Amino acid sequence: MNTMNTQISGMKKYLKFWEYKRLLRVRGIEDLEKEIKLKLVNFELLIDEAQSFHEACQDLNLIYPIVREHLKLSNKSLAGLDLKKYYIPNMIFFKNVVSSSGRMSRKKFFKWADISTALDDTNASLDERLLHMKVYFDCRQYFCRGRQIAGDLAELFSMKEIFDEILKIENLDRKHLPSNIMVK
Repeated sequence: MNTMNTQISGMKKYLKFWEYKRLLRVRGIEDLEKEIKLKLVNFELLIDEAQSFHEACQDLNLIYPIVREHLKLSNKSLAGLDLKKYYIPNMIFFKNVVSSSGRMSRKKFFKWADISTALDDTNASLDERLLHMKVYFDCRQYFCRGRQIAGDLAELFSMKEIFDEILKIENLDRKHLPSNIMVK
């Protein structure tokens, strides 16, 4: 019994892609490339938005200002990207601390519990606390959105690498592939 839904034409068998709903949901390589371009544009917009937010926060009267850091993309699938242009935006509160030797350094606050304790030490008002809470929450959102986009990009680049590896092993050129493999 033939359960693979193949057609026998002489000695050749081929799969009817259009009769398998699961296969119709699989993205083609051109769809992957379009999605990669879209994610890169979204990543650039997020980085620009985070930079604008950081600049706007400089005008706020915060007890503890924020510093912007660029976290490198560590996934090996993203190694081909320009790491100066694409990074995960991370903004954190800090305070300048003078050591006993007179050397100035920055103490960074990563967790809200640390910020809350530092605000307690300065007798911050409720309004100041609410402002710091809002800024902290927004900073964490930029960080999380950046990580999410970076993860999506790593997955897409990985799938593209797999497709290119298949073509290389099979010694095929893209232009010789059927359209149902190239696009959805």
